[in-house]
Amino acid sequence: MGSYLTMKKSILLIFCFILLSVYNIYSQEEHSIFLDIYYNLIESNKKDSARNLTINYLKKFKHQNKISEDYLDLYMLLSETDDFDTAILYLDTLISLSKSLEKKHHYPATAYYEKGSKYYDKKNFVKALDNYLLAFNEAKKHKNKYLEIISLHNLGLLKLERAGSEREAIKIFKKCEKFYEKDDNITTYPIDYLILIYSYSEAYRNIKKLDSSLYYNKFGLSESLRLNTNHIKDYFIFSEGINESIRGNFEASLDSLKWSKKSLIENNDIGNIILSNYYFGKSYLGLNNNVKALEHFKKIDTLFTKNLIYIPEIRLAYTYLKNNAIRNNELKEGIRYIEKIQKLDSLFINNFKIINNTFKDEFNNKELQEEKYNLEKQLKDKNSKSIYKSYLLIFLFIAVLSIYYFLNKKNKYYKKKFIKIVDNIDSTQVAIKNNQSKELKISEEIVSKCLNSLDKFEKENGFLKPNLTTYNLSKIVGVNTKYLTKIIKVKKERTFPNYINELRIRHAIKKLKDDPVFIKYTISSIAKEVGFSNTISFSQAFKKYTNLNPSFFIQEMIRSKES
Repeated sequence: MGSYLTMKKSILLIFCFILLSVYNIYSQEEHSIFLDIYYNLIESNKKDSARNLTINYLKKFKHQNKISEDYLDLYMLLSETDDFDTAILYLDTLISLSKSLEKKHHYPATAYYEKGSKYYDKKNFVKALDNYLLAFNEAKKHKNKYLEIISLHNLGLLKLERAGSEREAIKIFKKCEKFYEKDDNITTYPIDYLILIYSYSEAYRNIKKLDSSLYYNKFGLSESLRLNTNHIKDYFIFSEGINESIRGNFEASLDSLKWSKKSLIENNDIGNIILSNYYFGKSYLGLNNNVKALEHFKKIDTLFTKNLIYIPEIRLAYTYLKNNAIRNNELKEGIRYIEKIQKLDSLFINNFKIINNTFKDEFNNKELQEEKYNLEKQLKDKNSKSIYKSYLLIFLFIAVLSIYYFLNKKNKYYKKKFIKIVDNIDSTQVAIKNNQSKELKISEEIVSKCLNSLDKFEKENGFLKPNLTTYNLSKIVGVNTKYLTKIIKVKKERTFPNYINELRIRHAIKKLKDDPVFIKYTISSIAKEVGFSNTISFSQAFKKYTNLNPSFFIQEMIRSKES
């Protein structure tokens, strides 16, 4: 289940930006455009462009008097767009800058958590442990309960998967479980909740309590369906496939393993793919199909050689491969497999032993110290606790009410703007103003000809052609560029770029209103469809013409059609 540490890292980033959108109300519009563009670039696998965009956006904060959380969030985004070493530098910079924050609810804990996840991906489990411990302590200190719990859970997973200390891991999971006693926390963080259930199943399986493991597999499967997280349910089927193999029910084991295989591959979950191949091999051995068993054990060798992921069962697979090679007089292969077993033992010593000692020295002792400190604090604060709570509740009530009022008022304003734009978009053409033509100093015949040509140009959607210039358009309407720009400025009361951009935006709005397929396009695709060369220029033009962000406009259009 190790790959879920990476999944939880992504969940944490999403969580961070959800909080940011409420916390930083006044810069919401600007952030919305930036994040729209950033995630479009990430989805298109354009990490270099996403990084450059973020670096440029950082310059807006260059002269700020104090460090803000939205400024630090940009370093978090940068850590997702670069190589490992540079990402660690960004996160270290973030941690250093966070010392200046007045309130440290999210940082530096979030940055330590991210560092832990990156080191885990690099299989440096000792540094992953160090950073998860720092994330846990910072989150606990600054009362970020969600981050405290997922950091604690990851510490439990390291105990379970990288230290072989299942019973201690279960104790940690029980502490995490209290967080999910509230239904709101389950529905808000369903993936974390289901991973915790899976963790219990894995821990009980490792200490041979298969009935308890079966209970959590059934419970996890039921909860996955209830919470509509079908991509997680296959993991509980996979876990039960392992249990069936241990029980000796090899046919049932193979059925479950085959069912869950696709999900493991789709998630690129190398650790569990290795584990799956081991129990495939073990079950085929139980059915006396040595050829199939050997095939799966050799897959383990290929995956381990490439990824160096240690799982205790791998040693048993290599022992079988070694014995089979010796039995077939394949001595070089036998020696190679022995070297692999030695490599496995080395990984065990270097990671498992150090992790166990670190937990013992740093985590367990800190737990006792914190428990003592909390008891002393409870005695000291007993008399003032109720007064403090009252003031806090009053403050929170006023703050929530103020935020709700502000957002509601702003939302109503934007909705009125949206309705007005949609109601007045029957035509995509830009009207001709009744200005006097004398100031043009151009003959009426040429002006008339130009306006007629522009009318045809607008009706035939000639403005959708990308990279349109005054020279291109002058050829179409049959007047020189100087006359063309003058006529547009006086008769359309727009500069040439504003004239073309408005036509494109009006066309985009009409298509969003009338075309059920067009409204499903990404912002990047819509921009290209109406002639813009990039998403940024489209978003800027859309905002200039409508005073609304394209993402807000599209969501409102979808909601209006559904209602």
